[in-house]
Amino acid sequence: MKISLLAYMALTANASPVEVAHTPTVSPYPFTQAEHPIVLTLVHWPQEVEWAITGKTAQATGISCTGTKYDGHYGPQSIDCPLKQGKYELKCTDTASDGWHGGFMTIDGKNYCDDFKTGHEKIEEFQICHDALPITQK
Repeated sequence: MKISLLAYMALTANASPVEVAHTPTVSPYPFTQAEHPIVLTLVHWPQEVEWAITGKTAQATGISCTGTKYDGHYGPQSIDCPLKQGKYELKCTDTASDGWHGGFMTIDGKNYCDDFKTGHEKIEEFQICHDALPITQK
């Protein structure tokens, strides 16, 4: 049903304000957790590369993934680690104490340890947030 602007103004001229809910409302839609891709890119000396991802907050408790000594494996390596919402620590280790020689780890499209060029270990922190809720017309 369509009404003219003049009719709308006449109908709403004496309308009372709508009461606003003062308590927070809870969405009936659960948060989803999509895949959070992890790729380890190895350039030189893959047999020296080790890493560990550890959950650091209550939501990520119990999540711990590791990888070690990628003998003869060069280029991108897909990593299976079921990340969910929370904060994490990524520990990049080189057994020869001379960095990852250009290697790095990509988590959700962001590179980590890409500047790990010297030393035995580099520690980085990252966070996985709730996925966006789907927008519907309802």
